[in-house]
Amino acid sequence: MYDEILEKMSNIKDSPLFKTYGPSVEYAYQHPRYPTLLTLKSPEWLYDELTNPENANHFKSDLAKRILALPHDALRQDLEQIIMYHIGQTCDNIPDNYDANGYAGTICNAMVLLSEVGNGDSSLDVVLEFLRQNDEFYEYHFGDMSGDFLPNIIYKIGNNRLDKLMAFLKEEGLLSVSKSMVTMAVLFIAILSPLRRQEVIEWFRQLIAFAIQALPQTKSFDVDLAGFFVTDLIDIAAEELLPEIKELFATNLVGISICGKYDEVCKIIRKKKYLRKPDEITINIYDLFKTVEY
Repeated sequence: MYDEILEKMSNIKDSPLFKTYGPSVEYAYQHPRYPTLLTLKSPEWLYDELTNPENANHFKSDLAKRILALPHDALRQDLEQIIMYHIGQTCDNIPDNYDANGYAGTICNAMVLLSEVGNGDSSLDVVLEFLRQNDEFYEYHFGDMSGDFLPNIIYKIGNNRLDKLMAFLKEEGLLSVSKSMVTMAVLFIAILSPLRRQEVIEWFRQLIAFAIQALPQTKSFDVDLAGFFVTDLIDIAAEELLPEIKELFATNLVGISICGKYDEVCKIIRKKKYLRKPDEITINIYDLFKTVEY
C-alpha cells in the first residue's frame, strides 16, 4: 500500500492537475555589486527628506514640488544612485540597524520621483534591477502595495523601451510577481495610447510564443506568470490573440486559478466585459504618492 502511494506521488508531476497549477520558477538571481558610497549632486536636504521616516507613507505634495524644482538631470542621477545604494543595503537581508529610526520608504518614494524625471535607459535599468530582487526585499519595501504603483512607474519610464522590457521577461530565475508588473505596464500602453495598440498586440504575440516554449523548463516562465499576463489580455480585450492564447492554454501550464479556463477567457474577451479604462490608471506623480499612503 505504501509503495503504491509513493508511486502515485512520483507520477504526480505528469498529471494535468499538477501541470495546471505548478511548479514555480525557483528564484536564482545573482546580483552584482551595488554602490557602497553616495556622491550626490543635489543639496543634502534631498537625501535627508528621502530617509526621513515622517515622509515614509505620506510624501507631501509641497515636498515633491520642491524636489522636482531641482535641475532634472542631476536629480535623475542622484535618485538612480540612491535607489541602487539602498538596493545594495537590503538585497540579501534587511540589516537590524537599517532604518533604525523607523521605516523611511526611501526606495519607494525615490522611485515615484524618478518616474517623473527618469529616462528609458539608465533609469529603466535601475527600476529593472529593483524588480530582480527577492521576496524578503519586496515584503520589506512595499508589502502588498507593489501592484498599485510599480506598473505605473515602469510605464512612465519604459513605455518606449519594449525591447528592454521583453528582454527582462526572458531572464531566468526571477520572481513571477516582478515580471507581472512589466506585462501590466505594457498593457497600460494600449489603454493610454490607443494608436499603439497594434504594437502592444504584437509584443504580446511574441511573448506568448516565447512562453509556450519556455513554460516546460520553468526557468523564466511559470504557470502564475502565464495566468497573470492572460488577465492583462482580458483587460484590453485582445481578441486578435485568441488563437495564440488557445495554444498557450494547450500547454496545460497556465494558472487557471488566476485567469480562468480558456473557454471563460475567450468568452470574456469577446464580450469585452472587463475592459480597463484610462481613468483607472494613475500617472500623475502626486496621485501616485497617494497610492502609497496608509
